[in-house]
Amino acid sequence: MPRMAHCLRAGRRRWGILVAAWFVACGCSVCLLPLDVAAAPRKVLIVYSWHDQMPWQAGVRTGFAEHLQTAAAADRPDIYEERIDAGRIQDAGADVGLYNYLQAKYQRVAPDVVVAESQSAANFLIRHPDLFPAAKRFAVNVANPGNIPPEQTFVVTEDPGRALKAILEVMPDRERLVVVLDRTGIAGNTKKGLVEAAASLSSRIPVEILEEFGFDELYARVGSLPPRSALLYFPVFHDRHGARRIPRDVASTLAEHANAPIFAHHDSFLGTGIVGGYLISAPRVGKLIALIALGSPLPHSLEEINSVIKDYQFDDRQLQRWEIPDARLPIPHTVFMRKPSAWILYRWQIVGVACLLALESLLIFVLLRSMRDRRRALADLAEEHASLERRVEERTIALKAANEQLALLSFSDGLTHLANRRRFDELLEAEFLRLRRSRAPLSLIILDIDFFKNFNDTYGHVVGDDCLRRVGAQIRGVVSRAPDLAARYGGEEFAIILPETGAQGALALAEQIWAGITSLEIPHAASSVADHVTVSLGVVTVVTRDMQSSTEVVALADEQLYLAKANGRNRVVAKAFG
Repeated sequence: MPRMAHCLRAGRRRWGILVAAWFVACGCSVCLLPLDVAAAPRKVLIVYSWHDQMPWQAGVRTGFAEHLQTAAAADRPDIYEERIDAGRIQDAGADVGLYNYLQAKYQRVAPDVVVAESQSAANFLIRHPDLFPAAKRFAVNVANPGNIPPEQTFVVTEDPGRALKAILEVMPDRERLVVVLDRTGIAGNTKKGLVEAAASLSSRIPVEILEEFGFDELYARVGSLPPRSALLYFPVFHDRHGARRIPRDVASTLAEHANAPIFAHHDSFLGTGIVGGYLISAPRVGKLIALIALGSPLPHSLEEINSVIKDYQFDDRQLQRWEIPDARLPIPHTVFMRKPSAWILYRWQIVGVACLLALESLLIFVLLRSMRDRRRALADLAEEHASLERRVEERTIALKAANEQLALLSFSDGLTHLANRRRFDELLEAEFLRLRRSRAPLSLIILDIDFFKNFNDTYGHVVGDDCLRRVGAQIRGVVSRAPDLAARYGGEEFAIILPETGAQGALALAEQIWAGITSLEIPHAASSVADHVTVSLGVVTVVTRDMQSSTEVVALADEQLYLAKANGRNRVVAKAFG
C-alpha cells in the first residue's frame, strides 16, 4: 500500500507539471500574437483616375504626401499607388487588361484599404467588386459612389450656384456672366446646377452657358464679350468636333483671348490667368486621402467635406489686373502669387540704415556742441566718418559682385563653365513658349561622348574631367550666337538650344562641333570607334505650335542621338519635324 500511494503521488506531480507547461505555452502564444499583428503595417492602395502630368492629379499627390509626412514614421502605412489614366481606359479590352494586371500584381500584397480618387477610378472598382475582396473600399471626390458604402464615400460636387455668387461678391458691377463647359457626363451634372443657379440670378444678371463650340470659335467668342462681363470656367476636355485639350491649357488660352475676368471652380487652374473663386482644392483632396490612409477621424456630412476640400482662393496678379480690392474678397480666403511688401523684403536693411542714420545724427549733434573747443577732434571724426563710408561703399560693391557671381554659379556648370541643367530646362521652356507664338523653328542638339565610362575606367576621373573641360570649351567656341545656349546636360552629355534656327543651320553647327571635337585628338584607347575621343550627336528641328511641351523636343532629339549610336557612333543624325 505505501508503494502504491507513492506511485499515485508521483503521477499527480507529473500531470501537474504537464498542465502547468501547457498553460505557460498557451499564455506565451497569446501574448506574442498581438506583437506579430502590430508589427505588420497597414497596406493602403490608392487608385488615381489620371496620370501625374495632369495638374489636378499632381496637386492631389502633393497634398497627400505633405500630410502623410506629418504623422510619425511608425504610424504611416505601406502605400501603393496605381493610375488608371481615365483618358485612355475607354474600351472593354483595356478595362479587362487593367483588371488582370492589378489582380496579378496585388495577389500576394492583399491591401487592407483601397481608395479610389475621382469618379473614373471609383467606376473601375464598382465594375469589379471581386477585385481586392478583403479590402475596405473608399471613394473620394466622386458624385456617384455606386456599391461603395456611404460611410466610406466622400462626395465632392461642383457648386455652380456658390461659384456664381462668389463672382458677384467680388465684382458686383458685372452685367453679364458667361459659363464655359464641355458636354461630358460630369459637365451634365454641372449644367443642371447652373440652370438652377441662373434662374435665381435672372432678375439681377443674365447667365449664358457655352457648351457647343469649336475651340477657335470659343476663343473668338470670349474675345468679343461686351464690357462688364465675367467668365466662369469649368474643365473643358474636348469641343464639339472631338478635338481634345488639357483643361489647364484651355484655361491659359482663354485668359490670353478674353477681355473679361475669368473665374473657375478648381484650384488646378490657378496661375493660368484666372482670378480664382470658390475652388475645389486638389491638395486638400490629397489631405483627405491621407486621413483615410492613416485611419484618422474623417468628415461625414457634405458640409464637413466641403469645409475640408473647398475654400476661396485668388491670384493676386489678376486681382491687380482687374482692380479688385481685398475688401471685396470673401472671408476667409487665400491669396497666392502676392509679392511681399518692401518692409518684409528689406526690413533688416531698413532697420540697419535707420540705425546708421540715427547714429550719425547723434554724432553730428555731439560734434556741433563741442565744435568750438574740439576742432581737431572734429576733423579726426570727419575723417573716420569718410573712411566708414568708403568701407561701406567698398563692401557694397563687393557684396554686389559676390551676388552676381553667385547668380552666375547657380546657372553654370562648375566643371565646364557651360550652362547647367537647371538653366537649360528654364531656357528651353521659355523658348518653347515664345516660339509657339511666333511659329519660328526651334532646333536642339544633344551630344554624347562615345564610351566615356571606358575612358574614365582607363585614364581615371581626373583625366576624364579634363576631357569634359576640353569638349565644353570646344562647344563654347562654336556656339557664339547670343540667343543660343550650350549646356552640360548631365555626365558626358551636352545640349545646345538653337532658337529660330532651321534644319540646315542646326545640322551645319552640329557637324562643326563634331569636327572640332574630333580635331582635339584626345587619346581614347578604350574606344571601339577610334583611337581618340569621338562624339555622337542627335539633331532635331521642330515647330513648337504642334507640340504640347518642351519635353517632347528633348525626346525627339534623344531619338536621333539613339540612332547615331545605333548606327556606329561618331556621327551626326538629324531630322526636321513640321
